[in-house]
Amino acid sequence: MSRFLRFCAFLSVLFFTTNVFAAGYSCPTYKKYTSCSAGYYMTNSSGTYNGTPAVGNLCTICPKGYYCTGGTANKVACSAGRYGSSTGLRTSACSGVISAGRYGSAGATSANGSGAVSAGYYSSGGGTKPEPTEVGNGCLRGYKCGKVSTGCYGSAGATTDCPNGCPAGYQAGEGTTAQSNCLASCAAGTRVATANAACTAITSGNVYMLAHTVKYGQTSATATSCPSSYTISGTTQADHDAKDDCKITCSAGTRVTTPDATCSSISSSTGYYITSHTVPAGSTSPAATQCPENYRAGAGTTAQSNCLASCAAGTRVATANEACSAITSGNVYMLAHTV
Repeated sequence: MSRFLRFCAFLSVLFFTTNVFAAGYSCPTYKKYTSCSAGYYMTNSSGTYNGTPAVGNLCTICPKGYYCTGGTANKVACSAGRYGSSTGLRTSACSGVISAGRYGSAGATSANGSGAVSAGYYSSGGGTKPEPTEVGNGCLRGYKCGKVSTGCYGSAGATTDCPNGCPAGYQAGEGTTAQSNCLASCAAGTRVATANAACTAITSGNVYMLAHTVKYGQTSATATSCPSSYTISGTTQADHDAKDDCKITCSAGTRVTTPDATCSSISSSTGYYITSHTVPAGSTSPAATQCPENYRAGAGTTAQSNCLASCAAGTRVATANEACSAITSGNVYMLAHTV
């Protein structure tokens, strides 16, 4: 009886198993990873990192832009200045450093990184910022980066500190971006008369020019003309380097009362005189001089010698430059007169 029951049980199991496999069923296999090889990181079945070993977890290959040290550690982005162009990277060196003239943020997947360094900057490699200022703040150690040097200019993607030098006679500060920003520094009395030429002296005309800079490819602004009636007689650079090189000559009895005005008569200033004199533009004439005590002058008097003492009848100027005094002796008389 016992053997019979065992035989029946065997037949039942065989029948059930046969039907299960016939219906497409299979027994699931459960596996738990406790550590991943370098180049892989531990995830759950959905691909999300989970560093705690669990049944059904996976060792997922490290994606581009990352490196994986294995074990239960998560993937790590390649640092700024480096890139990871393939999967399964194992060390922080990733695939290498960002190319010269380029920069790359963390997680870059190609040597071109995020883009070219900005115009006016350069990087010899390992760039981490578009506008690097120094090693450690724009590029990896062992490489050079920063602003383009004084006297040079550079467009985006420069790989050295002086990609291009400014033309002769032109200069540029640090970080200059284009040849058109190279400057000629013209001293007062000089100008760039032809585009791309050097500064040359102004030697003629009633014009002057202050110190200024001119961009490459341009010319200086037009020289400034002297005020009306003011002229420049000199023919050297020094004669055309300031407004006060422009001058006007006032004849005796006239003066400039307002800067840059013409000479006018001192007709309203009786009792005063003024001699011929020259006035620079931007200035006024000196004050007219008052005649000595007891002497007077008419409008527009030109010299002290034209100041007059008006002596009444019976008086005279006995000593030069003195006042009129009475005649008190002698068989003489004097009518009214001027001296």
